Amino acid sequence: MEMLTHWDASALLGERPYEKMLNNPDEASEICPPSLQQLDAVLAARRVYADAHIDRKSLAQALRDSHQRRGAPPSSLHSIEQLENPHCFLIIAGQQPGLLGGPLYTFYKILHAVALAERLTRERREVFAPALWDASEDHDFSEISVLQWLTKDRETATFQWPDQGQKRRPFFQIPLRECPIEEILRQIRESTHPTEFAEEVFEKIRSSADGAETAPDFFDRLMWRIFENDGLIIIRPDDLWMRRQAIPLFDREIRNPLRTTKGIERIGLQLMEQGLSPQIHKRADRTSFFLIEEGERRPVFAPPHGFAVDGIHTNSESVLLNRLEKKPESFSPSAVLRPVVQDALLPTAAAILGPSETAYHFLLQGVYEAHETPRPALVSRVGFTLIDRRESELMNRYDLIPKDWMENPAALVKRIVKEGSAENWKDESQASQAALEALFHCWKREAVQADPTIQKILDKNFARIQKDLKQSEDLLVRKIGEKHRQIQKHIEGLRHSLYPENTLQERRYNIFLYWMKFGPDILSGFQQIRGAIQEGAHVFLQIP
Repeated sequence: MEMLTHWDASALLGERPYEKMLNNPDEASEICPPSLQQLDAVLAARRVYADAHIDRKSLAQALRDSHQRRGAPPSSLHSIEQLENPHCFLIIAGQQPGLLGGPLYTFYKILHAVALAERLTRERREVFAPALWDASEDHDFSEISVLQWLTKDRETATFQWPDQGQKRRPFFQIPLRECPIEEILRQIRESTHPTEFAEEVFEKIRSSADGAETAPDFFDRLMWRIFENDGLIIIRPDDLWMRRQAIPLFDREIRNPLRTTKGIERIGLQLMEQGLSPQIHKRADRTSFFLIEEGERRPVFAPPHGFAVDGIHTNSESVLLNRLEKKPESFSPSAVLRPVVQDALLPTAAAILGPSETAYHFLLQGVYEAHETPRPALVSRVGFTLIDRRESELMNRYDLIPKDWMENPAALVKRIVKEGSAENWKDESQASQAALEALFHCWKREAVQADPTIQKILDKNFARIQKDLKQSEDLLVRKIGEKHRQIQKHIEGLRHSLYPENTLQERRYNIFLYWMKFGPDILSGFQQIRGAIQEGAHVFLQIP
């Protein structure tokens, strides 16, 4: 793989003020979370916390049991053994268990965690292991039910996993038998060019499904297929051990249910004073946890008296506390409490975050303080756009830059055709324009003596002639463009591949489809560039 460093991704990424603040300490305010630049202080605090609050042997045993049940590779079990060492910490990322591993950015998050764990282990006396928080408790099915890929016609294909009418069902309660794996593979096979690697990849996908009971289990096994030798620990919040360890956090939230909301509102106002828009907006009576009832993950509200679930059932504080003690698996953290649960239960050192995650982490200072949990360092994840050699050649042929992908395709084709064709009459056009200007200048000079009132008429006629010439040129260019259908096909193909549906490639396509096309070399290529990964960078990678 080759990094194409001459291209700038800033126009595609847009404004990312929270990442900018996090990665530039000179601009950071007192509410800015710690970054990797404060890792020494972060580890000092996290080490004290872990020694006092995390039973590493119990954690390692629980993770070992969970990983063996899910079919984790030996490298992951080795990382779990290392967690018993008080100097071992996690570099963690988090994501929902999407179809076939979800969009590319899921792969990039894990890749970044692996790379950072390797680098810090080399550079420091501590040991670091990569981890992924599989958000198996989430319930928004639309977040995991879509798979997209580039077809042989260079168009974006979409597979939508039909839901079962259970809108709030936690992912860990979705049995794998509901996932239409064979139908997905059939559609991919029919819509893509056959390659020597496709059937091998299909087999890896099928074998990952063998023995998996739920959709998150399948996701975990897929990720271990890719990162088989990298010691990846995959945390499952639906494991009973995790639920039991989180009881003290839910206890505090039940006893003071609106403290989290008020803390977020306070920081949100401070961010607004700095010209930033808070990422999270909560109802004033919304708690930071859900209850799992009758197969649904339901939000909990705290009106003046008691607790309301979906505005229907009312529970007292004592009822919820009793339920927490007897059935902790029925409690689930919201997005604002989830990171705190993660960092309260695990010896985390750094969290790999996307831009939206970074934005809402800015609001969580009060939540961490309420639970007396020191924060890990936040790291802006790396991003990539994958481009093959043919696409790179087309970019160079038409003198394009990534910003051009945002332009209307028809307008971009017109501009390319015009820039290419105008050379055929450029000299004549410039000479004619100069002669026309000279002629009208002469006429206007004569008009001063003959009849000054006609000067405005001459100006009007000059403008009309220029307009007619421009329209004639545009007509000719358009007709030439119609003969250049190939250019249009190239441009549309580039956009579908590199900027599909007007967004970053990493938000649409899936790593397994690239594995099918380019074979295992694409994974080894990423392995070779891991040492060059930089926080917050977006890199254009040319695939041989």
